[in-house]
Amino acid sequence: MKQKISISISFALLVSVGAWGQVLKITDNELLKSSSLHWYGLDFSNTVIFDVTQIGRGERLKETAFIEWQAYFNKHVSDKKLKRWFRTSELIDHRKIFYNSYSKLDAKTLVRGNNGSMKIGLDIDDESHVQEVLRDMVDEGVKSETLVKAPVEISISYVDSCVKSYDLQESSGLGAIMIIEKMSKVDKGTYLVGVFFDIATRETLFIIRDKGGWDSYGFIAVYGSGINDGVARVGDKFRRKVLTQF
Repeated sequence: MKQKISISISFALLVSVGAWGQVLKITDNELLKSSSLHWYGLDFSNTVIFDVTQIGRGERLKETAFIEWQAYFNKHVSDKKLKRWFRTSELIDHRKIFYNSYSKLDAKTLVRGNNGSMKIGLDIDDESHVQEVLRDMVDEGVKSETLVKAPVEISISYVDSCVKSYDLQESSGLGAIMIIEKMSKVDKGTYLVGVFFDIATRETLFIIRDKGGWDSYGFIAVYGSGINDGVARVGDKFRRKVLTQF
């Protein structure tokens, strides 16, 4: 008589594309229509990398990769290009302020195995089938010990707290920063939260979560291209939403 085995298997939970390109907050504020934009660049202080091939390399990535990603962005995204993306006549560049934002990351939790996990209970009669399923998971690069419980998403309240904590020299105007949320090999994209805020009050006026697609070769260039594409997408959607909303 075969013994009935009940097991719980974790597997990658991919976030649907529909969840991205999503406006999380928009405020009816004239400052959003400003022809001048203070650009604060990329905030890596909350970034998580989902790539099983990089497991155990958190310290090395923290020491080198973020500097290279920032350099890649600077090389390919000029102020002129940013002005076009955000459709602004004046862009005041303060990106250097956040060059070291990655230093706040914990190297031990920086790299994860997959975007998330879901528990599924399976009743399997044959123990050999259990081993076959587990082997298939490993072949696909899924390692149960590296899975996380849920997709990483930064909340609006957390974004608000980040903006209030920024040490900025400017006292007024419209500010913009891109919080790099996660970089995922699983679904070949870089996810970011675009934040536009009132510098004087630190109130967030427009928040959008979006995904930048990969379009290059090599580890730094592949992930970096996702950042560049994500910023371009945020800029385009920001102006289109502002122009049509008000």
